[in-house]
Amino acid sequence: LSEWHYTGDAGFCVEGELYLYGRRRDILLLDGRNHDPGLLEEAAESLDKLRRCCAITEINESLGKDQIVLLCEVANNWSGDEQQLRTEILKSCRLQSNLVPHRLVFLKTGELPVTSSGKLKRSSASQLLSKGELVEWRA
Repeated sequence: LSEWHYTGDAGFCVEGELYLYGRRRDILLLDGRNHDPGLLEEAAESLDKLRRCCAITEINESLGKDQIVLLCEVANNWSGDEQQLRTEILKSCRLQSNLVPHRLVFLKTGELPVTSSGKLKRSSASQLLSKGELVEWRA
């Protein structure tokens, strides 16, 4: 590439080939470091009890800094121990991504906003969470 084109996409070049990776606005910024939300989401989604996950950040008012929130749609056919599920998610995230969400929010299947092509709308999910407009799953 001979010039830069600012599109909002995140990507990298290898041997002259451009690989698009995601959207810059979706990157999780914690303590001055960038983190890929997809790594955390994939770690949690590796559990068959979950359908889809969405990693976002929210400000912790008492600490005055951003922390990771993981929104997880629970599979319709699952009805088990919620605390055990929390433990499994945190373990999977720590092992696969070296990140641990500060807060887990369990949602009914279909609650996370997606585009017409099925991609997560992380900023919309964050707004819905802050407004209390996501329907939480209860065991």
